[in-house]
Amino acid sequence: MAELARRGIEYILSVYSPEPEANPEWQPPTPRKLGWQGLSDAELKEAAQATSAQLDLARPRKKSANALR
Repeated sequence: MAELARRGIEYILSVYSPEPEANPEWQPPTPRKLGWQGLSDAELKEAAQATSAQLDLARPRKKSANALR
């Protein structure tokens, strides 16, 4: 099994060898501005870390039928 894996990896490296002029130093892509517009980084972090109990407390309550009488 190890021999099969070795030969497969050697084949992949021979077929998909890196281009000689390619930059050997890889850099991650720059982040893009996506969704969540109108929230600051701190507000987004707070919302992401909120527990379900905190979310329930922050949600507006519906008025019950008994409260209208």
